[in-house]
Amino acid sequence: MKRGESQAPDAIFGQSRAFALSDSSVNPDVIEYLKSVRQEALRTNAISIKNHMNLQKRTRHKSSMYDDEDEGALKRHAISPSLIRLQRNVEIWVRWFNSVKATVLTNAYEFTGYEDETLDLLLLFLKNYLEDMPSKCTTVEKIISVLNQHSFPEKAEEKEENLQIDEEWAKNILVRLEKTKIDSVEDVKKVITEGDKHELVGYNQWFQYLINNEPQHTTFHEKITSKQLWVLIKYMSNTWIKEIHKKGRHYRRLQDWLFYILIHTPERVTAEYTSILRDLGKKCLELIQKKPVEAHENKITLPKEMAELNVEIPAAVENMTITELTVSVIAVNYGQKDLIE
Repeated sequence: MKRGESQAPDAIFGQSRAFALSDSSVNPDVIEYLKSVRQEALRTNAISIKNHMNLQKRTRHKSSMYDDEDEGALKRHAISPSLIRLQRNVEIWVRWFNSVKATVLTNAYEFTGYEDETLDLLLLFLKNYLEDMPSKCTTVEKIISVLNQHSFPEKAEEKEENLQIDEEWAKNILVRLEKTKIDSVEDVKKVITEGDKHELVGYNQWFQYLINNEPQHTTFHEKITSKQLWVLIKYMSNTWIKEIHKKGRHYRRLQDWLFYILIHTPERVTAEYTSILRDLGKKCLELIQKKPVEAHENKITLPKEMAELNVEIPAAVENMTITELTVSVIAVNYGQKDLIE
């Protein structure tokens, strides 16, 4: 076998070969053996390089986790005081909400129609309300004239005084009466008994309806359909929740409506509706985290109907805001606890 001094350096190892393997006098078994040694050397070298590269990657990763330059990133993941407050109180708040929900759904008034005696009292209340108006247009004068022709039962005045009727009801009835031709008491009765059949469409119509009407349980059976409920939730998420948070002109009324919307939202919902609720929860959470945890100027209040049902706000709940209640209910009752984690 000839020595390989005259051979060119190996392209991989950078050295001249020790033996001239191309020489015909070289034993084929030796050639195969040397080839296997060469392959083993190549494989070992490749593994060594790969391990070295992986070690470099791991080293860089570890150093980036603890470098001072990443301290800001760690701070960004720190839990805010507002979130801590939610985590501490969420179970108590949701337990109270579920109790209030059961009370409203079980005991709140749900309109099923007027009895004759009740209808007479409503007519009398409406007549007295119109007569007490400081200035009366021609239409109002005509309605009063029509109502004066009606024969009210005895002692109706005494019963009417004991009847608790919201003046907003009379205002809304008057708006509808002004759009209707009134020639008899039956025309007035029809407006009262049929209710407001006009279907609200679009943001502006719903906004005007909400700010001009107290939320009531029966409204969610007469006026607000299951489909419209989700429209209102979207409006809350997009606009009204900000109005509540910044204490805008109508924030109290909108806050009351949000409370009632939460109460009347079904417990079992589809993935699509869960996503809508989650969006509302995220908006509430953003607003909560912008506001100092010490400030509770927007603490929750009870809508009128709830107060009449003797619902109470216990000490553990009295400083809770409607935005905190909303995100808590969505987190617990609708499986979105990661919002507050």
